[in-house]
Amino acid sequence: MIGISAFVAKVREIAARPLVYRTGGVGKDGSCDCIGLIMGAMYELGHKTYDLHSTNYFARYQTMELRDVTERDMHPGMILYRTREDTSKLAERYQK
Repeated sequence: MIGISAFVAKVREIAARPLVYRTGGVGKDGSCDCIGLIMGAMYELGHKTYDLHSTNYFARYQTMELRDVTERDMHPGMILYRTREDTSKLAERYQK
């Protein structure tokens, strides 16, 4: 597991580089997109790469636990996203 301090430091390091927006960029070649900064930090910290460059796909495969949270459970730096109980209408790659 990658610690939050190392992850945030790597995100800041990549963000400080002279980058241009490009879909699929992860900070390696001077380009980055919205999820690319996070993916690039994970890759540079030794995490494996994935075939699909997509925010939803990446978040799904970085998640170790899903649980319900209340506003009282939340804290700064926490990553939250919505989930669905019924995934039958999602693309096949998101069915798991």
